[in-house]
Amino acid sequence: MRIKKIGSLLCIGLLAFALGACDGPAEEAGEELDETVEETSEQIEEAKEEIEETREKIQENRQELQEAQQERQESLQELEEAKQERREALEQMEQAIEEESTVQPGEESQQQ
Repeated sequence: MRIKKIGSLLCIGLLAFALGACDGPAEEAGEELDETVEETSEQIEEAKEEIEETREKIQENRQELQEAQQERQESLQELEEAKQERREALEQMEQAIEEESTVQPGEESQQQ
């Protein structure tokens, strides 16, 4: 009985050694699969990094856009204020011209 066990274990050991030592088509296919998985994993990591960089750029662009919109709004406000000041100045000039034109010729010499 012991001899059968030893013989069986010896056969199993030799068979495992023989299968492990040979580089058959299955072994090569397994190695190719491992390489493919590794390459794909590296490509996925690179894609993740590119996505993260793109997200960061998008965030920076959003921030710059918000700042530009704020500056535009401030510029529009300043433009409106300048237009209002111009209108007021024109009105004052028109009033001054009207006042001068309504002054009588005799009054003109008295004012000088």
